[in-house]
Amino acid sequence: ALGLPVLPQLIIKPDTELGEIIPTINFPFAVKPAHQGSTIGITKVSEPSQFNSAKRLAFSYENDVFVEPW
Repeated sequence: ALGLPVLPQLIIKPDTELGEIIPTINFPFAVKPAHQGSTIGITKVSEPSQFNSAKRLAFSYENDVFVEPW
């Protein structure tokens, strides 16, 4: 990105497991729909028990969802 630092992002699917994310992005992280702006459908995930509900919320808005560091 032209030498600018960028945060890691992972595109996820509805069946993505938490173990697939943690090696790249650790807690806390955001689960968010890709095309809803910076606030709609976004959830801060601070512990494992929050991941599945965050994923369900994001996918209720659209099929393109990603995870990035909070």
